[in-house]
This record gives sequence, C-alpha cells and structure tokens, in this order.
Amino acid sequence: MSTILVTGGAGYIGSHAVLALKNAGYEVIVLDNLSNGHRELVEEVLQVKLIVGDISDRSLLDDIFSTHNLTAVMHFAAYIAVGESVIDPAKYYHNNVVGNGSGFSVREVIETAKEITGKEIKIEERDRRPGDPPILVGSSDKATKILGWHPKYPNLNEIIAHAWQWHQQRHR
Repeated sequence: MSTILVTGGAGYIGSHAVLALKNAGYEVIVLDNLSNGHRELVEEVLQVKLIVGDISDRSLLDDIFSTHNLTAVMHFAAYIAVGESVIDPAKYYHNNVVGNGSGFSVREVIETAKEITGKEIKIEERDRRPGDPPILVGSSDKATKILGWHPKYPNLNEIIAHAWQWHQQRHR
C-alpha cells in the first residue's frame, strides 16, 4: 500500500485531501503543527496517524522520511490570517503555497470572501515590495494525473462558501 504524507492535514483543505486519499485506498500520515488544525479531526474522524510538528523542523522531517516508506508528500500546511500576513509577510512567504492552477488575485479572494460571508474585511493596499512575486499559482495537475484527484469545489465562490460554512459550524 502506498503511504502519503499530508502536511497541514489537520486543517480544512488538507483534511479533505486526507479523506480523498483514504477513500482511494492510500495510507495517510498527517504532519501538522495544529496552529490552525484540529487534532480530533485527524485522530477521531479521519482516523489516520498524526505527527504533531512543524514543516520547518529539519530533524523531524529527516526522522519521518527515514522511518516511513513514503510514496508522495502533499503540502497543505499554510498560515491563514490575512492581517498577520501583512505584519509578518516573510513568515507567510516561506510557508504558503497559493493558487488553483489559474490563480486568483488577493483582491479577488478578499472581494469574494466579503460577498460570501457578508462581513467587511479591512484591507490596506500598498505597492508591491521589492522581491515579492507578481503572481503565485499552484497547479493540481499532478494530483489529478497521478492520484485521479479532482477538486470538489473548482471555483473561488464555491471554495470560500464551503470554507465559510465549515468555519461557522466549528466556531459557533
């Protein structure tokens, strides 16, 4: 049986990937620092092995890769607080992967989130800083080709609406 390490697998997006992998017959190990993830989701609902730790911990990663015969790694570990990302952008830049293959601008994400949630989201627009990439786009092509995975929510409205619904159920 193939074993896949899912970083950030205790969070919203990562947990959906874990469920899809389990349903496809893969053994899954989750690596998550639980800063935005949920231990009970992994251990009680998904019922897969959870390693609590940080993706920047090289010694932990060495241990995981030497102890487990991994077929693949899927990276969903990401910081999610927009306000903090403005204050500490380097933290976010080094950790996060953004995109869906075609990409959305930050403005598109914020405007869609405002529309879906009905909440005002305070923003401060500034010029791009030196070194900031003009665009970051992640592609799911490899996950589709190798794992047969297809996004359940392929457009931004559906992604945010489903995430907002999940958030409201978990944080009443």
